[in-house]
Amino acid sequence: METDRIRHFCTVYETESLTRAAELLGITHGGLHKSLKTLEADLGVKLTIPHG
Repeated sequence: METDRIRHFCTVYETESLTRAAELLGITHGGLHKSLKTLEADLGVKLTIPHG
């Protein structure tokens, strides 16, 4: 597991926004989403619940 994925998750948690986190991290929204899905698969747990 890459530590970047954990950092990505922490940034999403802190900002409460995938879009804002992607901006702060300097990556695309899609890239961040993929990173979170990979982290979830690595850990075997669901980390996020979509709003809406």
